[in-house]
Amino acid sequence: MLILNSDMIKPTTGAVRRSFNPSTMNRLLPLATLAALLFLSSCNAVLQGMLGYHQPKRLSEKQHTRLLKRLSAEQDQSYVLDTGYYYLLNIFDTTEKRLQKKNHYQPIQALYFGHGQYPEAWFINCYAPGFPNLDWAGDGHFSTFPPHTAAPIDSLLSFDALMREATAFTATSQQPQVAPDQAYTVVVFWNRMMFRQCRRLNNVVRNHLGQSGVPHRILYINNDNLYAFEVSRP
Repeated sequence: MLILNSDMIKPTTGAVRRSFNPSTMNRLLPLATLAALLFLSSCNAVLQGMLGYHQPKRLSEKQHTRLLKRLSAEQDQSYVLDTGYYYLLNIFDTTEKRLQKKNHYQPIQALYFGHGQYPEAWFINCYAPGFPNLDWAGDGHFSTFPPHTAAPIDSLLSFDALMREATAFTATSQQPQVAPDQAYTVVVFWNRMMFRQCRRLNNVVRNHLGQSGVPHRILYINNDNLYAFEVSRP
């Protein structure tokens, strides 16, 4: 494990990674409620502006390309999540998997898969404190590598299952895989709908990976189409 400081990076041994603490949910419930309000048509325009919220809509190729540049993302590492993901999540039993489904459906996420099929750290908008900007780096989550997870990790979706629902943005993109001989893999869910918050998370993730010194790659999955579909459903 690596301890990341602002001026140095050093390896440690025998350290224990801090896991998700359920008690943090109490202070995050108001934020989760606020996030839910954003999807109501009656949501106050001033509040939307403060959070950087835009009504969901499908992106043109030109819009997508422009926003990828603002994220410093490579087009051949970029993907589009479509409506199949919505139906995939609804396969699972709502009674037993309600929390897991809610977490996987959130618009802004960073999943540290590393070299395995399931993430070892997970960051989701509804677990991030702060207003009007979400504080992704709070509570020392990114003080080590891999980071301390902010959200409870589950095994609902594997890396392969997720990527099967993501369409490559360019024809040259290949179906990615995670394996010990591959670069450390992080998946970032982003969108125009909450782009300011997405970009802030992206900056934290990129800086954290850069400090780690570990060979890595970031796969960017845009989910604007998914939310545009949800809003248009009768």
